Amino acid sequence: MEKRFTTFDELVALAPKHVRAELMRLKTYEENSDYHPEDNTYEHIKIVVNRLITTGDIDLIMSGLYHDVGKLIAAQTTQAKTGKFRAFGHEFVGAKWVKRDKDFIESMGADIDVVVEIVSNHMKMKQMSKMKSKKQNIVKALPAYGKLCIFTRADNMLEEF
Repeated sequence: MEKRFTTFDELVALAPKHVRAELMRLKTYEENSDYHPEDNTYEHIKIVVNRLITTGDIDLIMSGLYHDVGKLIAAQTTQAKTGKFRAFGHEFVGAKWVKRDKDFIESMGADIDVVVEIVSNHMKMKQMSKMKSKKQNIVKALPAYGKLCIFTRADNMLEEF
């Protein structure tokens, strides 16, 4: 049975305990201000989810909840230019969490395969213009590519959604 919510806070209240705990930890992870005017990853995820709630698409909403959940867990490096952390591979950590939380995600009405595809590929979308056309075509051929494009707009903090 699908559960209904209208805000990020209501969704978080329904989420598994380990997701809620990791979201709280992400309040300490400072985002790169070149791309993120918000203070931390928790605030970023909250903005993305609230943007996606307006679409009414549960696949997108659940992708928003999980897309950056792995930033503290992923391998972190410091950017020489900014001195800020980058969490390389966080999208794959998030995708693993999606698979682990399959029952919860499906109980919300989302398609697990679509959510995994969006979460695991959301960083590729930021690099599309730098990719060779062959790699771009691989991304464009993904079954969830249309939703991934919508997700990417919601994930961009430098533009209105």
